[in-house]
Amino acid sequence: MTRGWAIVDPYFRRAPAFYAVRRAYAPVNVVVACEGDEVAIFGVNDGDRPCVAQLRYGVFELGGAYPFDQVRDVCLAPNASTRLASFPKAHWTSPDASAAFAVLASDGKLLARNRLFLERFKNLRWSRHQITVRCEAGRAVLESPTFAWAVCLDLNGEQPLSDNFFDLYPGLPHVIAWPHKDTPGIVKVGNL
Repeated sequence: MTRGWAIVDPYFRRAPAFYAVRRAYAPVNVVVACEGDEVAIFGVNDGDRPCVAQLRYGVFELGGAYPFDQVRDVCLAPNASTRLASFPKAHWTSPDASAAFAVLASDGKLLARNRLFLERFKNLRWSRHQITVRCEAGRAVLESPTFAWAVCLDLNGEQPLSDNFFDLYPGLPHVIAWPHKDTPGIVKVGNL
């Protein structure tokens, strides 16, 4: 199947880019960036009220370990980008086998997450994904002890999923709405 550059095709099926664009335009977002000798974490709040959240950030290895892992409470100023945290790039010792990451949550609900790779994807030392899926109370919970890149549940865009083409961070469950009786099947994972 060939897909174009549009985020929705003429039949209103969601293209793979739809989910990345929706995450990028979410009212609350988190950005991981290199600034000189530091890795900086920024929170973006497009709303008109402050956003109080918990930030988890650091470095995860593609194979599953978290050699640098921090948690702190943060407040994102309204209609602004706020620098929330930073750490020395020296804490990121194996950029070909790891990523810097940030996860924003509030009351146990994921608000935003992002990751940063320094190496090109072809040069990363990928680990095999080991994804498990379970359904509970109208939700599907997907997990992997290793990093899983761009997990695809519906390549054709036939299902109006709450999320698709998402990453699984090592050991962190990713929850999507799933009102179906059957467990979602994984069509493809981007790990090389």
